[in-house]
Amino acid sequence: MSKTFIYLAGNGGRDTFTCEKSTLVPSGVFYLEQGLETLLPLKDFEVKASSLSESDRSPRMEAELKRFESEKKIIRIYNYRSLSEESKQTFHPTPDIPDEPTQRLLIVHHAARVQDGSLAASLQKILERFTPGKDEWPGTDMPQILVNVSKYLPALSEGADKGEPFKDKMWNELYKVCDHVGIVISLSAIRSEGGSISRRLSWEQGIEDLTAELHLFPRLRGLTRFRHLFVRVGTVGFIHIEHRKPDSVEPPLEGWTYFSPYARRGIYRDHEREGHTFGGNVVLIAALVRAYHDGAFSVMKEKAERVEKLRNVFWRAARGIRKMDDEGYDAPGGDNDGVALIRSSFVHAKQFLDDNEEYSVWEQGLFSSEGAKKKSDILAWRPIPDHLMTPRPPNSIRFSDRWHILDDMLMEAPVHRINIAMAIVKAGHDRVLNRRWHKRNLNDSDPIWSVLIRPEYWNPKDHGPDFVTLAEDDMPATPAEKKNLAGTGAIMGDLENDFELNVPVMSFGKITAIEREDIEGFRNITNLLTVYVDKVMKYREDSSKWPNPISVAVFGPPGAGKTFAVKQIIKELEEGTVGEISESNVAQFRVIGEVKKAFRVVKPNGEIKKVPILFFDEFDSACDGVELGWLKAFLGPMTENRTPAILFFAGAVHHSFERFDPFTDPTYENRRDSAEFTIRADHFVKQKGPDFTSRLRGFLNILYIDDKPGRVKHFVRRALQLRGLLDTHGLVDDKKEAKIDDAIIYALLTMDSYRHGVRSMEAILEICPPIHEKIEIASLPSRSQLEMHVDADEFLIRVQRGRVRSQSDWQQTPRK
Repeated sequence: MSKTFIYLAGNGGRDTFTCEKSTLVPSGVFYLEQGLETLLPLKDFEVKASSLSESDRSPRMEAELKRFESEKKIIRIYNYRSLSEESKQTFHPTPDIPDEPTQRLLIVHHAARVQDGSLAASLQKILERFTPGKDEWPGTDMPQILVNVSKYLPALSEGADKGEPFKDKMWNELYKVCDHVGIVISLSAIRSEGGSISRRLSWEQGIEDLTAELHLFPRLRGLTRFRHLFVRVGTVGFIHIEHRKPDSVEPPLEGWTYFSPYARRGIYRDHEREGHTFGGNVVLIAALVRAYHDGAFSVMKEKAERVEKLRNVFWRAARGIRKMDDEGYDAPGGDNDGVALIRSSFVHAKQFLDDNEEYSVWEQGLFSSEGAKKKSDILAWRPIPDHLMTPRPPNSIRFSDRWHILDDMLMEAPVHRINIAMAIVKAGHDRVLNRRWHKRNLNDSDPIWSVLIRPEYWNPKDHGPDFVTLAEDDMPATPAEKKNLAGTGAIMGDLENDFELNVPVMSFGKITAIEREDIEGFRNITNLLTVYVDKVMKYREDSSKWPNPISVAVFGPPGAGKTFAVKQIIKELEEGTVGEISESNVAQFRVIGEVKKAFRVVKPNGEIKKVPILFFDEFDSACDGVELGWLKAFLGPMTENRTPAILFFAGAVHHSFERFDPFTDPTYENRRDSAEFTIRADHFVKQKGPDFTSRLRGFLNILYIDDKPGRVKHFVRRALQLRGLLDTHGLVDDKKEAKIDDAIIYALLTMDSYRHGVRSMEAILEICPPIHEKIEIASLPSRSQLEMHVDADEFLIRVQRGRVRSQSDWQQTPRK
């Protein structure tokens, strides 16, 4: 195979890296040149760079590096800033471009507010050499021109002709061959340019924000005019937006997101606290051009094939970028320090680009070797819903229908959602989710696979399927034998093709969150408290700069696990920065003075060693028979006590923040003139409810495991809770298999409701004495004991349904 010629164009000069001494390093297009020469095998590639500009000045940046003592003195960047002064630009003339037939790629580096006209003129002369047949739709799924946007989004020209939509002449030249162009940019660069995109909440929220900005933010909208937009999300994911063919009847934009579902805290490494390296875009570009050279992007008819090819590219790039951050830079020293410094980080990424292992092969090894490889290297993907890629409705900046990756996955999976939930309980979520399943690689004796493929049979006597909550007086039918279900075939999806159960997963202490609301709720609070504790620790010896206490409310029904959730959130804060939790039950208070007494633990003596934590349970209980009567007593300590502390307020009467504050309750959205709302609102104001909520800085609603009649049951939510309880009670063996009968798992997951939430689920486990260390059907207690926590008749029927469902003759389904 002949060499691939890569031509780099753009501004370039010198930046300053400081670590014990200052070092000048190549910047711009020449930084890109050094990175690609390190990352690419030069036997297969020829890399040439030119500034293409007659200007002798280039933007300049200064980066400060330091040794992180906690990590073996690894050197990383911890601060950087743009300088007002400019560096002298290094001018390289345009290199000779090979005439003979060869693969050629043009990479343009963009890092200036407006490029000078000479760059555009030079670019115009060479574009045709990189876009053969430019008037035709490209003959490859890989663009022949890549633009690395490190900062400064191109400005659109208002009222300009369609042929020149940009103010910058260079971008107008690129637009003339837009079908051959791919843009590479980081999400942080879009934010820094003014893009309104959330940070560290959830993948769904980030995607919703980005796709909205594609239509609402003009300078970002300009980038969608090109065929490909590759957005790098830190070290944990990528977003690919593609312009469909001009003759497509579908919306013009199509998108996919690729994400690391098990990245630590969803970010892998906190760059603000642990430092980072530069060059993530360069690694991604290197991975793309390697795939292009290897012929991986010849036109592919099936989207699934292209998704898999791109996953290989993104997977290798993500691992390389993370390795760069892990290892950092070598200490400056010797001749040619700047080049050596740059290459010292890129060399760590090269090993993953050199490795030609396919993701699908690597993933099989991950699960067949009991997790010998890192879970954090798993890269899942999901298509972005088409409706998110379209312009927003008039007078709206967001769609009201929130995207839920979990819901999409459950709807599209060829296996039943109850089977997914049961597999999670039996084997753990990390052995079920975010992996490829295909029956050719498995057999029905595989314990997880055999659970996933269990069919359903419709019983005409049922009021509804097991995944729907029945009406209060309805009862599930006693299971019929399969032979009596005349005319009813097995209900099962297509198992002949590969499928993946991909969804983001976040851990907060011992809590595993998969649902969007859960992830966003916990991340909101952990982000909030992390910033607060950092500020307190920064000024721990300067009381004049101490902040007021920070207050957070936690809501959920009894038994939802509010106290447990708070303790897991605290575990996410940096060790040694917070004290033990001081708990008080407000419902047991008798006089106002007991509130002041509870705050006595908050009394530092000139220095904060650890931030105190106070937990007030049932804060919304009645005082002297008056609902919400205790709120007034907390107002002063929440703000007037200028001493750092974290205050948690757990509700008992109100199961969500919206039910606590009537002004935010959606049930009153069109009923503000109703008598019910007026009574609630007047009482809330009288008890200083608005004053209390104005002092809160966040709230968390703990999701309940039950739902209303007619609604889909929360199987996955229940499965995660149940698996956690089994682990806590020692009912998981060394092979990570749950020691509980399938029929009981089925019953616990499909119950219409629990009398006391998660407490009832745990109680049932505790009142079932194991037989030979396993909970069997014979372990079940008497009906009267079960009645304390569930409807005993319903539970026993569901146990029987689960038992019949797990029988081999029930599972025998026609195979193609």
